Amino acid sequence: MKQTRRSRRATRQRKRILMISGVVLAAILIVFLGVYLVLRHSVNKVEKDTICNHVFIDKIDVSGMKSDQAKAAIEKKLEEYETITVVLEAEEVKAEVLLSELGFQMKDVDKLVKKAVSYGKKGGVWSRYSLIKDLEEEAKVFHVVFAVDAQLVEKVIAEKIPELKNAAKDATITRQNDAFVITDEVKGVAVDVDESVKTIEKYFNTEWSYDTGNIKLVTKV
Repeated sequence: MKQTRRSRRATRQRKRILMISGVVLAAILIVFLGVYLVLRHSVNKVEKDTICNHVFIDKIDVSGMKSDQAKAAIEKKLEEYETITVVLEAEEVKAEVLLSELGFQMKDVDKLVKKAVSYGKKGGVWSRYSLIKDLEEEAKVFHVVFAVDAQLVEKVIAEKIPELKNAAKDATITRQNDAFVITDEVKGVAVDVDESVKTIEKYFNTEWSYDTGNIKLVTKV
């Protein structure tokens, strides 16, 4: 008789525990679902084709812009950069040039804009929320790679740095009084255009302060 009572009491206790556990689990699920819905609503506030707040491409704030607006902002900033001058130096010769004369440009603009638009839009709700929340503490900056046009650089060097003091000279042959006169070549220093292009691009991507500056070109014998 006592065993039967104990068995019944144990059964009731198990049922009570299972019931409480079920209620707790249901409450946890409801809270989890509520948080999930709140987070999903939060991350979906910004439209898929619109850039989140506190996102920059280089020094350009593209917050709240769509792709075409961001590209237009970049183009406008590039036009501003093109009016800046830098001084090219080769040995004792110096020449002031506009960035537009060097074919100054930003590489892969379309890809950068695409990355800016998609930031905080991919992945699960939790990871997206974390990315967007981080923007409140620190802006996301997509860095630009600057480049120049090698042909325009060569043209600028030819026009503005035509001869160095100890420039190299090619051999010549002329006809004088029915005889050929040969002038020997002279070894000297000339601007290495290919290496100078690399030096110019390195300067813009690592040292440039978005203002005028001096760039030493590479020379060779």
